[in-house]
Amino acid sequence: SLSDDRVYAITEDFNNELWVGTFAGGLNVLDPKTNTFLHPDISGISDYTSVIYEDRQHNKWIGRDKGVDLLLKGSNKARHYTSIPNNPNSLVGNDVNVIVEDKKGLIWIGTKDGLSILNPRTNKFLNMEEGISLPANNVSNIVEDNAGVIWVSTTNGLASISLTQVSGKFKAKINNYNERDGLQGRAFNLYAGKLLKSGELIFGGIAGFNLFYPQSLSVYYPKPSLVFTDLKLFNKSVLPGDSLENKDVLTKALTETKELTLRHSQNVFDIEFAACDYFNPFKTKLEYKLEGFDKAWIAVGGNERKATYTNLDGGNYVFKVRIKDADPSAATELSMKITVLPPFLKSPFAYVCYTVILLGGLLYLRHRGIRKLKREFETEQASIELQRQTAEAKAEALRMHQLDQMKIKFFT
Repeated sequence: SLSDDRVYAITEDFNNELWVGTFAGGLNVLDPKTNTFLHPDISGISDYTSVIYEDRQHNKWIGRDKGVDLLLKGSNKARHYTSIPNNPNSLVGNDVNVIVEDKKGLIWIGTKDGLSILNPRTNKFLNMEEGISLPANNVSNIVEDNAGVIWVSTTNGLASISLTQVSGKFKAKINNYNERDGLQGRAFNLYAGKLLKSGELIFGGIAGFNLFYPQSLSVYYPKPSLVFTDLKLFNKSVLPGDSLENKDVLTKALTETKELTLRHSQNVFDIEFAACDYFNPFKTKLEYKLEGFDKAWIAVGGNERKATYTNLDGGNYVFKVRIKDADPSAATELSMKITVLPPFLKSPFAYVCYTVILLGGLLYLRHRGIRKLKREFETEQASIELQRQTAEAKAEALRMHQLDQMKIKFFT
């Protein structure tokens, strides 16, 4: 009999056996010949079973609430895949909703925390999450169309994913769709999706269903332009003509400003920016970078399209904004040169003063040293002269004494 009456997953394998996954009783296998249930002795990571999927090699992929168990054909031992924090080569999330194998042999695993793509040949993952690629983390279904494009329905929209292999690595091209594209709504229901014999795709949601030919969808939108929308100093917007510390920060509109100079006391600022996309403004994903400070591009999403910097050192920077994953040949990057003046004690004028003072000090010490050497030399010369004169006086006195002695001897 069933190990648990609460059945969550059923699939028929290549042997016409029914695999049944339950809420708390693990796996059950119905043998059609004996009409009896077998209970595989598998050391799984959980007894809860949400998905049972058989791939083309007849391996079983078991989705759990704590990861995925892989049962290789002819083996009763399970290989476990779980989410490991800060490890990109692991599942994006443990609570599994759906598992699908595509035409390339890749295993797509949809979870409540995002989408993982496993390459069984390398045993490596490619993970996708909300804000990076998917419209939402909670994946409802995964369907591959006749062209090999993967369609992922979520609780906040639909995504199409095309994979290309470059230098042995897979790269994903992703397009997201929502009600602005004609969807019944953003929320799609679990497992409510299918590829029909006609080549059409159908996805069901909370407000009906969508039926369409995937090749008929156009994903072309005019390239949006980028603009700077606001500059804030200490959380206060700055307008052209606003004087701070007796100096105009902006001499013209921010949208026309190519260079910005800030004093050291103004080195806490925000720059807001936007993409002029009137077709699908929320689809455009932006990223920014302050060259000279940021080491990598920083992605932004939603309405938080601003960059904040605090206590920058004096120097020259270039602030750049670009449309993420845009065609490199298109003009989708906006930049502004930003100069933060150093404090007076670190200004070029201050360093000139330091140099003058240092050189003056060195010259003074040199001059003082020369004068000291000159005095020592003169003193030494005077001492030598005095010694010479003393020696001459002594010699003259000795000569006179000898002369007097000779006179005395002569007259006596």
